[in-house]
Amino acid sequence: MKKEISRIIMGLWVALACLLMGVETAEASRLLSFVDAQQGWMVGFGSNVYHTSDGGKKWKKQVTPARAKLNAVHFVDSENGWAVGDRGTVIRTSDGGRKWRLCSRRPSKADLLDVFFFDVGHGWAVGDRSTFLKTTDGGATWRESQIENLSGTLTGVSFDLHTNGKPDYGLVVSTSGEMLRTRDGGKTWKIRKCQTANPLRGVTAMNPCSWDKKVANFAVGSGGMFAFCGDHNFVLSIVDGQPNLNALDFANDELGWVVGEAGCIRKTSDSGKTWESQNVRPFNL
Repeated sequence: MKKEISRIIMGLWVALACLLMGVETAEASRLLSFVDAQQGWMVGFGSNVYHTSDGGKKWKKQVTPARAKLNAVHFVDSENGWAVGDRGTVIRTSDGGRKWRLCSRRPSKADLLDVFFFDVGHGWAVGDRSTFLKTTDGGATWRESQIENLSGTLTGVSFDLHTNGKPDYGLVVSTSGEMLRTRDGGKTWKIRKCQTANPLRGVTAMNPCSWDKKVANFAVGSGGMFAFCGDHNFVLSIVDGQPNLNALDFANDELGWVVGEAGCIRKTSDSGKTWESQNVRPFNL
């Protein structure tokens, strides 16, 4: 647990620094990915990936074959990672980013804004025009679909285990403030009631198969919006002093952090009922 908390805090520190450096906030939900307290990867600065091995103090550029801006990156361990970007760009690495490879066939023409992998095989990506991508072979091939309920941009995606023992339980959020849930890996979707028109930018899905206590799903967005729900409707609240929330991560169903534009990170130990400020430290790129 202590290692997981250190990883999350480090990642969110850097996420805040990215926002302060001017990276577009609508694309800030998964700008970086840490696998432990030392190793992390970051995108948002053109077509390159940046890697740190000292907890974010220094970053080294990793050149990629991408020809478009990269908007999101996700690693499942120190070797296997994926990044997505504009014009359907998908790249992957199996050696920690020393070598990045383009997906052999561009899976979409949409601008992709978020990517999430449950393990080295199962992954998902989302983007504009309600684009939803799924892979079961580590990103070698992708299956594209449009979520019928939406006509706008999807900004966040997250999956967890379902009762069948497979990573079929998932959530997506959009710039129109909509949230949708799937229990079959993305074949069908149902809208979760959330009465907001504010853009949503990050989401975390947790299912009771993976956590000891209860279903705990979280999302954040503009206007300081924080949303929490079990398996059905979201309860909305505002994190004071945060005009916009752009990223979040949770270690379990109660302990989590959010990043906003006002220059601080907030921590909760009670599923978002109360929040406390966290200190931020600088880093060198």
